[in-house]
Amino acid sequence: MPRTITLTLPDNVLQPVLRVAQATKQSVEERYLSKEDYLGRVQQAAEALVQQGYLLAEDLSTVTEQASQRYDLFRGQVSGEKA
Repeated sequence: MPRTITLTLPDNVLQPVLRVAQATKQSVEERYLSKEDYLGRVQQAAEALVQQGYLLAEDLSTVTEQASQRYDLFRGQVSGEKA
């Protein structure tokens, strides 16, 4: 059974991420070259969270798997495919 991970991040970590997201307001297609690009960035961010003590190293693969599933789901909804 897949594990779901919920992160609660302190404001000093979350606010810069939200500011960048609000400032760019780019679509997924504009922001990432491909699914592999997106997953690489997810992996980098997750590894940074491990180094900062906000995420367990054992959860890295779960984070990446969930990001992959969400990417596929989003892309299917946007393109009109049935997910």
